[in-house]
Amino acid sequence: MSFGNNIKKCRLDKGINQKEFAKILGIPVSTLANYENDHREPKTEVLIKIADALLIPIDELLNAETTSFSSKLITSILQMNHITIVDASEEYGFKAISRDACVDVNSLKKCLEQNIDLPIEDQLKLINFWGKWGNEDDGIELEEFYHQYINKINKNPIISKRIKDILNIGATKNDIEKLIDLLEKYNFKVNTSNKNNESILSIYNNENPIITESESNLLPVYNEILNKINSYAKFIIEDELNKLKKD
Repeated sequence: MSFGNNIKKCRLDKGINQKEFAKILGIPVSTLANYENDHREPKTEVLIKIADALLIPIDELLNAETTSFSSKLITSILQMNHITIVDASEEYGFKAISRDACVDVNSLKKCLEQNIDLPIEDQLKLINFWGKWGNEDDGIELEEFYHQYINKINKNPIISKRIKDILNIGATKNDIEKLIDLLEKYNFKVNTSNKNNESILSIYNNENPIITESESNLLPVYNEILNKINSYAKFIIEDELNKLKKD
């Protein structure tokens, strides 16, 4: 179901006609008709008004199946007590997230308006912010969010690894997440994207690109790297022990 059809369905489910709903939103009926016919997309402030008037979360209004991961992330963070305890308004929420997570406020709004994903660096900032300031009294906890969207999260190993690190569930990391751990340990930078429903990793050393490759092609390399590092580490340990024995 399209965004416009979703608005119309939710409006009709509430028993509100188009003229009444336009009056509630403070917009012309023709503008609402354009939204419902998918001829125009509302700005963030109107999107928020629509969700509030229909008493549904923004991501549900956008259609949960097609909502971008960043949109889900932002709408969930907006429910945090760290934000709502001072001022429950959405505008304050955007400014608070922008200030404390160091993500541009216009990028946050554009993400919701256009239902697009933020750059991976900004997504990680939001997750770090949530991990630092989230608590069990929030509208939704990070752990609950993780389990609710686990299939979408697992498609991005960098996001998945960061959330697992915060939640201390590293024992369940898959091999590609362990590879990212290993690369970060040795100061490599990793970015990720998605192509044909598969994760694509771009690996850099001191900002210099090394390789961009699919997750499936990198997994065998991980095992080779791990074996060599383990062998090298074993040699170092044995050498140090032999030195001690001679002393």
